[in-house]
Amino acid sequence: MTSRQQLSGPQIGFIIVDKVGLIGGNLFDIPVVAPFPCNTFFVASIRGGDEGNTLIMYFNKLGYPQGTDFTTLKGSEQIFYFFSTLTLGPFYRSVLRFSQPVTNFFVALGTENGNASRYCIACTNDDEMTLRGGIYT
Repeated sequence: MTSRQQLSGPQIGFIIVDKVGLIGGNLFDIPVVAPFPCNTFFVASIRGGDEGNTLIMYFNKLGYPQGTDFTTLKGSEQIFYFFSTLTLGPFYRSVLRFSQPVTNFFVALGTENGNASRYCIACTNDDEMTLRGGIYT
């Protein structure tokens, strides 16, 4: 019996964050573990109808209770928006790229439309990956 060898080169993985059915306001400090060290993250899909909810990524727990509104953030938090409803106009999606690969982080989910959602966050260790056009800027 032989085991599957790991191939060298860039990888892409997917993280599912599913909080569908939870009510009670925005959710903070949801721990996430990437499948391997990644430096680039973007939202690959979101449950239909929930495109207007906020999604952020960060590395240190914020400690905000469930239901805290995103407008109450102090501005000193080190957070990275995948997308936000705090702006008017089209909801563009962000591609988050870090200089050092990360594996563990937290997300906060907005419930601006009344309920939590399901997200698929794509992650890669490919320094040369470019994603632009459409909803990505």
